[in-house]
Amino acid sequence: MLYYQSEVYSPLYPNHNTKGEPIVIGGVRYEHGLEFSVNGVASFAIPSGYGSFHAAIGVSDDMSNDAATGVIFIVRLDGSPVYRSDVIRPSSRGPEINIPIGKAWKIELIAIDAADKGQEQRTKTHSRAVWMNARLTAYSEAPL
Repeated sequence: MLYYQSEVYSPLYPNHNTKGEPIVIGGVRYEHGLEFSVNGVASFAIPSGYGSFHAAIGVSDDMSNDAATGVIFIVRLDGSPVYRSDVIRPSSRGPEINIPIGKAWKIELIAIDAADKGQEQRTKTHSRAVWMNARLTAYSEAPL
């Protein structure tokens, strides 16, 4: 089950950007990913049998004209934060993340505005956070 909420009332875009075009970050095209507005939260129920969450994070190239914008990516399991990125700038790909999920039943993918020093800033923005190749892997699978 998927639940998505955004302070700017923008939908979740699976496998394409807000214009229906391929997701591009730093000039690289990604076939698979989730794109949504900053200050949004995408919540997913975790089916049994899965042991980890994997994704690469970044900010969509369509926001490259706003170089001052930065995004912080957060992952919560059952409401507890387990990952927080550094500030990721437009047209930049952040790190690959690999998070063990243990016995968690819910994962939340969160993207928030960031001030230059990494402080949370709760303003409305047009920045688009992207979780590229986001996937759960079963206990018996190795991440790709």
